[in-house]
Amino acid sequence: MFVIVLVVISTIWIPVLRLTGTELYVYIQEVSSFLQPPICCIFLLAIFWPRLNEQGAFWGLVFGMLVGLARFVGEYSFKAPVCGEEDTRPGIIKNFHYLYCSIFLFVVTGMVATIVTMATKPIDRRCLYRLTFWTRHSKKPRLDIDSVHADYSSSSSETSSKSHEREMLVLKQTVVCESKERTTLRGDCLYLCR
Repeated sequence: MFVIVLVVISTIWIPVLRLTGTELYVYIQEVSSFLQPPICCIFLLAIFWPRLNEQGAFWGLVFGMLVGLARFVGEYSFKAPVCGEEDTRPGIIKNFHYLYCSIFLFVVTGMVATIVTMATKPIDRRCLYRLTFWTRHSKKPRLDIDSVHADYSSSSSETSSKSHEREMLVLKQTVVCESKERTTLRGDCLYLCR
């Protein structure tokens, strides 16, 4: 079913390709430059900045994608003039090259993600072990973010001992899973060395 949908979209897209009047390679680069910078920016921020949280990543992506989509629609709503004709397209399209636009999208996405992240609550550091570049070699057990949120949002009637027991259970499960992964990885490596 998915392949059929892609074939239909590709068939409908043929007139748009003809309107561009450019080479296919340039067209692919243009479309990529409107959609990929926000994804790349959020990916790099998530790896190198432990403070980035879900809200910042989400709203950064949404804003970056909307700006990229607006540029995409603007780029292909106005046909580029033939050589020798006057260019009547809006200045933001004719004077702002698509590669410069991709740099702009990257920066704007990063700014929105940073502002939203700084305005919202950070992720508990115990949930980030081995998830960012700076904590990749950590041996500390990583907590599941859902269990940490459950601890913060639990009712005041719950005793701290129950909360501590639940946290210890999560820690034990994490350690057991990690030891199984190490054993499996060691077995896989030894299998390849035979």
